[in-house]
Amino acid sequence: MISRGKKCIIIWFFFVGLLFIVSSCALADPVTNNHFVPPGSGTGLPTGLSTVQKTVQATSTSNTTGATLVVKAYGTSSVTTSNAPSMDTSKGKATAGKLQQSGSKLLLNKAEREFSGMTSSKYTHITYVNENSGTYNYDCSGFVGYALSRAVPGAFNVLQNKRPVAEDFYNYIAQCGPTPGGGGWMKVSTPLELLPGDIVVWLKPDASNSTSTGHIMIVTGVPVKNPKRTGEVLVQVIDSVESGHAKDTRGTGKTGLGKGTFGIMTDSSGLPTGYYWRGGESTLLQKTKIVFARIA
Repeated sequence: MISRGKKCIIIWFFFVGLLFIVSSCALADPVTNNHFVPPGSGTGLPTGLSTVQKTVQATSTSNTTGATLVVKAYGTSSVTTSNAPSMDTSKGKATAGKLQQSGSKLLLNKAEREFSGMTSSKYTHITYVNENSGTYNYDCSGFVGYALSRAVPGAFNVLQNKRPVAEDFYNYIAQCGPTPGGGGWMKVSTPLELLPGDIVVWLKPDASNSTSTGHIMIVTGVPVKNPKRTGEVLVQVIDSVESGHAKDTRGTGKTGLGKGTFGIMTDSSGLPTGYYWRGGESTLLQKTKIVFARIA
């Protein structure tokens, strides 16, 4: 027979265990981190649902239409934004003990993980990402914005735009200096100075009839001069496009995420004057404004 004292102890342990279970459930993250919800969006989803899909209209437009972010949640009223490393948002660096990686390196690592884990991708102004299934659907700015918000949220947040397009990136980078500023952003002057993980952005050429504001991509290799065309610098990149570059991984007729080589035409000072979409192959030089950036 159990004494009254032992009964009290058993009941006390029972309630402590119950409290621990309830607390654990409350703290558990019930939302997948595989769907693009920009940091600070404060997006709320209905409660009491087993599986909910909700579209969140972005505050800025992608090209001529609103950029829609597709979010998937599981019976929750809040959305988490990232499980990225802890950040020093003033410099855009992730910290892990005494180890540090540049923001550009973190960004490239994230882009490479998306590329290697991809099972399907298409170019679209509606951003939908499901990392569990390997689905990556977005346009060029959707790709960079998604990767940047996950890998270097400090650099993403200073853009002050929940869904920045190419022109937004261009305008921010254009006012940066050669040393790290807000979010760790810094301008790189010439294409030959680019390193893997750096960002290239250009504005839509005046002669173009595209509805896009421009194009943005991430550098994957060290740029080299084209010996067959004076002034052209060949740059290997990863981006999301409607048609591939030279030596492209996407194949004929494929759109979305992939790797390829484009060319940047430079003047006698090494500064950019335009681009060749297919580096070393295209004959049409698209003259426009181009900027380069690195995240410290």
